[in-house]
Amino acid sequence: MATFSLQSVLGNGSGKIACHRRFSVAAFQSGSILVLWDYARAGGESRKFVPMEPNQRCSALFFTRDAQSLLGLWLTQAGQLKLTTWRTSHGTRLTDQRLFEEAVGSQFWVDFHPETSQLVVVYGTAPLTAHVFYWEPSSSRAQRLAHGRLPSAALLSVHLLDDGRHFLTAELSAVEFWAFAEGTPQSLLRVELGLRLRACGLCEDLAYLLPERGSLQVVNFRGQRAELADAAPSVAAHALAISANLLCMGTSRGELLVYSRSRLELLRHVLAPEGSGPNLSPDTSQRGVSSLAFGMNDDYMCVCFADGSHGVLHLESGRYVAFRIGHTSAVRAVVLAPRLELPAGIANRLLNPERIIQARTLAFLTLAGDTNWINWPRGGASMRSTLLCPSQLAPQDDRAESFAPSLWAPSLNTSLDGFSALVGRPLVLTAAAFHPTARLSDVGNFAGAYVLLAGAEDGSLHTLESDDDAALDAPGAAGRIVWRTVRIRPQAPDLQLAQRGTGAPSRSPCCHIDVSRCGSFAVACFENFCSEVLQVPLLTRVLVVQGLSAVARAYGPGSSKAMFVWHPTGTQRAYDSNLYIVSHTAEPTELVLYEAYPFGASWAKATRTEFRLPVICQAAGGEFTDFVVHPSQLYLAAAAVLPRAETRSMALVFDLWGGELLKSCALFTSLLVAPALPLRPRLRADVSGAFLFCASSPTLVGTLDQAASRRLAEPLGFDAWHLGSEPPCSGGGPAASASVLCVIDFLTGFQSYQSSLDASCFSLGSLASDPTQLFLGAHDGTVSVWHPPEPVRTRIRSLLEDVKKETVIQRMRDGGGNIEVFSPAELEEAVAMYWAVGLRRSIDWSSWGEHPGAESESGYQRAPSLLDATSPWPPPAGRSVAARGAAASDDVVEQARQGWPPPSAMPTVR
Repeated sequence: MATFSLQSVLGNGSGKIACHRRFSVAAFQSGSILVLWDYARAGGESRKFVPMEPNQRCSALFFTRDAQSLLGLWLTQAGQLKLTTWRTSHGTRLTDQRLFEEAVGSQFWVDFHPETSQLVVVYGTAPLTAHVFYWEPSSSRAQRLAHGRLPSAALLSVHLLDDGRHFLTAELSAVEFWAFAEGTPQSLLRVELGLRLRACGLCEDLAYLLPERGSLQVVNFRGQRAELADAAPSVAAHALAISANLLCMGTSRGELLVYSRSRLELLRHVLAPEGSGPNLSPDTSQRGVSSLAFGMNDDYMCVCFADGSHGVLHLESGRYVAFRIGHTSAVRAVVLAPRLELPAGIANRLLNPERIIQARTLAFLTLAGDTNWINWPRGGASMRSTLLCPSQLAPQDDRAESFAPSLWAPSLNTSLDGFSALVGRPLVLTAAAFHPTARLSDVGNFAGAYVLLAGAEDGSLHTLESDDDAALDAPGAAGRIVWRTVRIRPQAPDLQLAQRGTGAPSRSPCCHIDVSRCGSFAVACFENFCSEVLQVPLLTRVLVVQGLSAVARAYGPGSSKAMFVWHPTGTQRAYDSNLYIVSHTAEPTELVLYEAYPFGASWAKATRTEFRLPVICQAAGGEFTDFVVHPSQLYLAAAAVLPRAETRSMALVFDLWGGELLKSCALFTSLLVAPALPLRPRLRADVSGAFLFCASSPTLVGTLDQAASRRLAEPLGFDAWHLGSEPPCSGGGPAASASVLCVIDFLTGFQSYQSSLDASCFSLGSLASDPTQLFLGAHDGTVSVWHPPEPVRTRIRSLLEDVKKETVIQRMRDGGGNIEVFSPAELEEAVAMYWAVGLRRSIDWSSWGEHPGAESESGYQRAPSLLDATSPWPPPAGRSVAARGAAASDDVVEQARQGWPPPSAMPTVR
C-alpha cells in the first residue's frame, strides 16, 4: 500500500552524533527519522533515512565494532527501556529487545564498548540500579552479565573500561570505579573531587575530568589525581572527547582545542564556523560546543553546538567538511516563500534565466522558540537571521503607530514599559508571512526582492526586506541573503490585556499573520485573541477585527487565526473590491466572515456570515481548533474537538458565503490511536483543493491495551495545549511527540491515508514550487520534507493540469491569447474558477463522508463519518434513536437541522 515518502531531513534533533572510530559512518535522530550518515564518501556525502516507531526517541546510539550494526536505546510509551538493532548498510531493523520489565523513569545513563560488546545501564534514584549486558553479534540480542544497586546520587555519565571487568560512574563532584565480574557491581575506589564536573572522558585506565572552572584533571585506577595545567583554555570548556592519541575540548565560543594526549601539546585551535556559509547563532550564549565525538581514524571530529548546529571537522586541515544548522526547540511554523521573478531588463540578457532564479530562490524559512530564524534556499547553504529589539522607542505620543528604524536612536539607559527587558536583545519571532510578490533588484541581487512581515514575542510587528551585496557578475553569484528592518510597529495599547493584580498592560505575542493577494493589506492575530488589519508595508492600522473581550478563553497559544478570502470568479471580483476576512471570535464555537469596506477616510466592517458549531457538538464541550479556506473560495473547512463525545475529533465543511453547514466527518479513526486527551486537529488544504490534510496534537500511538498499561500524569486540560506546544509528560514514559496525520478526499469525505509522524507544525507545498510537498516541523527543532502517497500526488497534479487546459480553452473561446506559463496568482484564480463552474457539482453532500469501511475507487480505506458517532447525551424521553447507517442518522448536520437535542435537554456549557 502506498504511504508517505520522505524526501529530506534538515537538522539534528539528538544534540549529539554517534560515530565509528574506523569508518566514516555517523548516526543521529531528527524528529521521527533515524539518519545514517556517510560523511566522507567518495563523490560526496550520503545519508540514509530510517523511519522510527511513533514516539520512539533514542537517548543513545552506538555502532558495533565492525560498524555492521547500530544499537539504539529508547523508552517505550510505557516507560520501559528497549534496545533496537539496525543494519547499518540499509537501515533494516534487526531486533527489538526489552531489557527489563520495570519502568526506568525519565533519567538513565548508558555506555557501550564496541571492542568488548558490553553495555551498561544505570537508572533510578538513590540508590541507583545498574545492569551490565553482553551484546551477542550473531543473535543481535543482549544477555545480562551483572546487576545490582549503586548507593549513588544522580550521575553525570557512566563509562566501561577496556578490560571488560570494570566501569566508572561520574557524579557532579566525585568519580567511582566498579567491578562487575562476580555478577554484582562492587565499589573498588571512590574519589571525592571537591569541585563540580562538566564532562568526563575515559581512555585506557585514565579518567579525564573537565571541571566547570580550572584546568583539566586526570584520575587513574589507583586514585592518583593530577591537574593538567597545560590544558587550561582561556574560556570555559563545555565538551570533551578523548582518543588514543588526541584530546579535544569544545569551548563556550564554539571553538575547538586539539591536544596531543601524551604530551598535552596544543596541536590546533579551530575557530567557530563563520563566513558566508552556514553560521552559528548570533546569540553568544548559544554558540558553545555541546558534544564531541572522534570519527574515522581520528582524522575527523563530529561536533554539535548548543544552537542546534552540527558538523564534521577534518582535524588536519582544521576545516569543516560538512556543517548544518538547526533549531533547539519545537518548530512553530514553516513559511513558504513566493516565486522569485527576474526584472525584464535582466531576463532578456540571460540565456537561461530560470537557472539564475533556481540558484537564488528562497524556498522557505522556519520559526521556533530560538532567538533566530533560518532561511532555507532552494540551492546553497541555509542561513540564520536575527531580529533585534530597537534600543530606544519613538516618542510616546506616537507609540501606537509604526516607525522607520531611522527614528530609533541607540541608548543604554532606555526604560519604557515592557520593552525595557528586551532592549537591544534578539527577539523570538512567533509568526511570519511573505508578501506575495518577489522580484530581484535591477542589478540582480536580493535588495528588496523579498518582503517579510514578522510578529514577535513582545507583540510587535516588523516589515523586513531582503538585502545582499552580490550581483549576478560577482564571484559565486549566489549572494548571502540578509534582512533589514524597514518598519516597526509596537503592539497598540488597546490590544493589551491588563495584568491581574497590578493592572499593568501585558503585551501578547503575535501568533498568526496573513497577507492579502494584492499585497496591500495584512491581518495580524495575537494570543489574547485580538486581531487587526494593517497596511503593507507601512503597518498603519486599517481596522480592528477583534478587540479585547471579557469572555474568558481557554485556548492555548497560537489558536487565534484570521485569513483573507476572495470571490472565486473574475466577474465578482471586478464589481466587489471590498476585503473579506474569516476570523475566530471570542466564542470558541463560532467563526465569522467579515466584510471590510472604505467608509470615508477610514474603514469599517460588517458581519457577512457566521459559522457555528452545531448544538450537539457544543453540548459535548466542543470547540473549533482550526479552519482553512478551500482553494475554490467556496467552502470553509473547520476542525473541532469534542471532549465528551465518542467521536472526539471532527472536520466540518461550511458554505463560505452562505454559512450553511454542509457535512461533517470524523478524524483519526484508526484503532491504533489511543489518546489520553482529545486530539486537537489542525487543517491544511492542498493548492488544488483535492484533499484536506489533518494533523493532531501529540498522542500515544498503539493498541488500547498498550495505552492501558501506562498511566499519564494528570493533564492540564484538553484545551491547555495544542499542536505546536510541548506535549504533556507521562508518569513513566517519555513525552508524546507523535501526531496522527490523515488525508481526506474532499470530493467524497473519505479518509484516504493515515500515518503517525512527529509534527509540531506542518505546511503544504505552494504553486510557486512543488504543490505536492509536505513540510513537517518536529518537536526537536528539525524539519522534514515529505511527499504524500503516490495516488494523492497523482490526483493533485492531474487536477492542476485539468485546470490549466480548461483555462486555456476558455480563454481562447473568449478571444484571449494563449497562456504558455501560468504564474502562481493566475493558476490560483484558475483553480477557484474551475471549482466554481464545474467541479463543485461532483460533490454529493448527502453521502459525503459516509459508508464506513467501504473501499473507494482508488483502493484505499474510507473513513467513517459521524454517522457512527454515539451521541454524548441520551435521547429525550419518547424519542428513539435511529439505527446506525439509517436515513435518520446521528450525523451532526442532520441532528442540527432537526433541532436535536432540545434546549431543555442540553447541559449548560461553560
